[in-house]
Amino acid sequence: MESIELINGRGIKNIFVDFGVVLVNLAVEKSEKMFSEIGIDAKLDGHRQSGIFLDIDTGLLDEKKFAEELSKTSSKPEKATYEKIFAAHIAIHDSIPKYKLDFLARLKREGKYKLFGASNMSKEGWNWCKANGFCLNGRSPKDFFDDVFISFDLKAAKPDLKFFEEAVARSGADPKESFLIDDSDNNCKAAQSMGFRTHSPLPRQNWLRDVFKF
Repeated sequence: MESIELINGRGIKNIFVDFGVVLVNLAVEKSEKMFSEIGIDAKLDGHRQSGIFLDIDTGLLDEKKFAEELSKTSSKPEKATYEKIFAAHIAIHDSIPKYKLDFLARLKREGKYKLFGASNMSKEGWNWCKANGFCLNGRSPKDFFDDVFISFDLKAAKPDLKFFEEAVARSGADPKESFLIDDSDNNCKAAQSMGFRTHSPLPRQNWLRDVFKF
């Protein structure tokens, strides 16, 4: 079997992979509808959240405080329970296609590149990704990535340069030897300003053969 290589990968040693859209199919409208049903007007974004939703994604609020604060904004407070707020919040994550997981696992095994997850996501979102993809069938995140950088842990969200600076510092990666796969043009531009090469796939697209030859 031919080994996997980046199509435009000369000099690249590190690959950073976003989660939402790139790996995880999102259900923004479903999540917004579930919030609406409990009286909460949630305007969500597949790239970077705002307001209280950004606060939980950058670790400023935990899930309990997030639910407590959101419940105060509900027009149906009797329905805005912790359990229903949590269910609506996590519902933005729809599925992780198995073929993408299998591809990443193979790329990690071959060892040609260092692989890093890099995503704007709450702690609860990361737990969902592990339970519904990275930790299935006896696997762990280490079967896919050398390390994972999530906004709730870094206390910064893309496209803020602090996110990329922290990821680079913790990984030891040279930006000029690094490739980012991210569906946000703003995130890609921020990474490019540090020296990354980038690719921005479309939602629910099989982007693997646009980026790799195998």
